[in-house]
Amino acid sequence: MTAFVAAVDVDMDVDASAEEVAAVKAAFSDAGVEATIDAGLETRSVDLAPWVISFSVSLTIFLRSFLEAAGKAAGEAAGKDAYAAFKRLAAALYEARRPAGRRGSVVIMDTVTHQRVLLADDLPDLAFQRLFETDFAPPTPAQSGTMRWDSKTESWRDVWDMDRLS
Repeated sequence: MTAFVAAVDVDMDVDASAEEVAAVKAAFSDAGVEATIDAGLETRSVDLAPWVISFSVSLTIFLRSFLEAAGKAAGEAAGKDAYAAFKRLAAALYEARRPAGRRGSVVIMDTVTHQRVLLADDLPDLAFQRLFETDFAPPTPAQSGTMRWDSKTESWRDVWDMDRLS
């Protein structure tokens, strides 16, 4: 498979082992994405902080590249292939960090809007489909700058709105 985008910059926490870094790089590579990884994020916490995989990319272009790669098939089937491919990447990233033995998160930072999207490890297929349907063009859709999947409304929502309504 050819690379979807020229490069994705990935940040990981300093606690990531060399094996975890290699597994994250392999997960991106298997998805056709060339990743440059920096395992230098430092966090301060009384307890062991959750791990993090954060990558910066133009989200619209990145997701479109999954659609174009799947676009060899026609119509809705191509969309389902793209959602499935992106879901496999997210699952592989979580699997790569499983040896850490603690919870963590995968975060995408859109380089255009600076919007963050939190990819939980248990997202349903619909979440990936809706991610592809979400408009990330300015103005940014979330005041907080962070969007998370809301299973109640089956949509990507601003974390502030979700906290206010809970």
